Parts: sequence; structure tokens; C-alpha cells
Amino acid sequence: YSWSKSAFNPVELLREQGNVKSRWMTTVLNTQANYALENGLRFTGQFEADNKDFRGLDFLPTYAFYDEVTSPTVAKVQNVRTQSIDSRATDLNFDAQMLAEYEKTFGAHAFHLLGGYEQRQTQSDNVFAQRQGAYNNDLQLPGNGDASLQNTGSGAAQVRIVRQFARLNYDLLGRYLFEADLSHDGSSRFGANKKYGTFPSVSAAWRVSQESFFKNHLGFINEMKLRGSWGRLGNDRIP
Repeated sequence: YSWSKSAFNPVELLREQGNVKSRWMTTVLNTQANYALENGLRFTGQFEADNKDFRGLDFLPTYAFYDEVTSPTVAKVQNVRTQSIDSRATDLNFDAQMLAEYEKTFGAHAFHLLGGYEQRQTQSDNVFAQRQGAYNNDLQLPGNGDASLQNTGSGAAQVRIVRQFARLNYDLLGRYLFEADLSHDGSSRFGANKKYGTFPSVSAAWRVSQESFFKNHLGFINEMKLRGSWGRLGNDRIP
């Protein structure tokens, strides 16, 4: 490689100062089952999962580069000790749901009732090993380095969320709508006595565009709805 008196050779920096190799392998599963009865009752089961496996290898070789014109005996840039880092990680996520629904219409009254259970889980772990001082640049795994020049580390985490929930929808004449929800949620991020919380919500709506007075005077508007709601929400994203 050629040199100038004021700058290092960028080609040398790219080609000779090691390599970083990484690989991700991902597996995804998504399945659903449905069963319906003639009386309007339906059951649904759903399961989703994805698993990611990571492998990374960083290697820094020994090297020394000279400028034969300006400094033939003193390296302009060098590394006297190899360094290898082997990293591995796994990330698993899944979501399982079971639902039961019931729909019924009595004249102008329509009801939709939903109940369910959901469990979500995320778990991850990682580990790395690092060593320096292999005998030559062909020995690129950490196990070939000097045991006195090593570093290791690892970590793991798991979060689980469970929910039991119910929802009632009521429709009168297609114009007057009402909804009530109740959710009982739990998270492993909280302590033993504070894992669960209950979160209700209600809403009501009026489809003004379905009223005869609206159609007679503002028929060019296809849909207009007035809606109000109230509810409580939870958040387990604690520091």
C-alpha cells in the first residue's frame, strides 16, 4: 500500500484490520383454529411465535505497515496482538389467545359479547467470549487466544403478560351504539402484590347520519357519528 506524509491509506484500513461476521436465523409460526355453533357462539384459538438466533464473530489480526520511503523501520500503523470476540444471542416471543364470541339479534336489538384470555411472553439471553493473543492470524476463535487476556459476559431477561377480558356491544336500530369493556391484566415486571390491575371502559355513539331528519337535509354526507368514551389504561413499561 502507498502512503502520504499526512494521511493513512484507506484501503489498508478496510482490508487489513480484521473482519466482522454475523448471522441471524429466524423461525416464525402463526396458527389459528375456529369453531362455530349454529346458535351464534364461536370459539377461536390463535398462537404466534418467533425465534431469532444470532451468531457474531469479530476478529482483529496482527499487522504492521511501513512506508519504505519515509520510515522503512518504524511502522506507521500496527497491531501486535490478535483479538477475537464470539457473540451469541437468542430472542423468543410468543402470543397465545383464546376467544369466545356470541352474537344475537332480537328485532331492533343486536348484541355482541366477547370474552377471552391472552398470554404474551418475551425471553432473551446473550453471551460473549473474548480473548487476545492467538499465535497467528489463522486462529480466529477466542479459544485459541491467551487465557490470561480474556473477558466474558452474559445476560438474560423474561417478561410475561396475561390478560382476561370481556366486551359487550349493543346496537339499537343501527343508530344507537353502546360498548362496555373490562380487562384484568398482569405483568411480571411488577412485584408480587402489584402484578395485576383491572381496567374498565365504556363508550356510547349516535349515528346521526341514519336519522331521517339528517338524510332529508344532509343526505350528501354518507356517515356522521357522535361518540363519547371513558376508560382506564395500564402501563407496565417501568424503568
